[in-house]
Amino acid sequence: RDAVDTQDPSLHLHVYSCEAELATALRAQKGGSWIEKNDLYCKSFHNEYWGMDYANDQAINGEIQVNLNLVISGTEDAFDRLIPTSTILSGLPTRLMYFQMPAVHYRMIAKGKKKINTSAETLLKDTAYYLDQTRGHVDATKLTDHMYRWCERIARRAEMEEDEELDDLRKRTAIIGERAGVAYALVAQREAYEQGKPLVMNKDVLAFAEFVADYCLYSQYRKFAQRMKEQKQRAVEAAGTKRQPMLLVSVYNALRATFTLDELAAARPGVSRNTLYSNINRWKKKGLIKDIEGKKYKKLITKI
Repeated sequence: RDAVDTQDPSLHLHVYSCEAELATALRAQKGGSWIEKNDLYCKSFHNEYWGMDYANDQAINGEIQVNLNLVISGTEDAFDRLIPTSTILSGLPTRLMYFQMPAVHYRMIAKGKKKINTSAETLLKDTAYYLDQTRGHVDATKLTDHMYRWCERIARRAEMEEDEELDDLRKRTAIIGERAGVAYALVAQREAYEQGKPLVMNKDVLAFAEFVADYCLYSQYRKFAQRMKEQKQRAVEAAGTKRQPMLLVSVYNALRATFTLDELAAARPGVSRNTLYSNINRWKKKGLIKDIEGKKYKKLITKI
């Protein structure tokens, strides 16, 4: 359902999907529904519309605004199955707040005796409820400008290092940081905000937003950058392999002033003899070559 807020119909409610094991979520999403999950996840970042606009006896409109948030923990293996190499360039990795737990091998987790802090737990629940119930719009112009400059700095760094993956990842982490800054401001200035005062995008808010963006960028880069680079290279190589036999202009220009059919075959490996004769006949009809003695051909135009 495309659920709107009862207090303000212009606002949409969000679905929060919480799962302790990512592997469980993946098993539940196989089959037909899984095919479109990646698209849904990507569109949820900006709450874009998804679906097909149609009308029949059962439904009037098949489009919904995607308001979906995933909070999932799991192993690295399960996470790699969520984003396999084949979809690493889909844009989903740039939209995730990914945090890797530190790997501690051959060591026990320290056995703690700390009791549950009831007051802290109550404060956490109260704050979460406050954020959930908060409505309306805030002026975050100063924060937006700050994160724009942060994104610009990372762009210059990526350019200097000729790092395409850093450039790909920086754009949305700036938005993630900005959103975190708004949440921080709402919590830190709760009393004033509830009294109707506007949020102040002070230095603490800006610093927190930048901290979240930095950490998200670091985590995403560490997890995805190498696989993104390798997949881009594979795509380039695949495209080059498929296109190369069709680049007849390059083949023609590379041939000597006089050439044989064998030399043409060497320039076009894997192409059948019949196809090579077809090339020769087309070039003759276009006035590019002519027959000469010794089963050779002469180029009438040196370079196309």
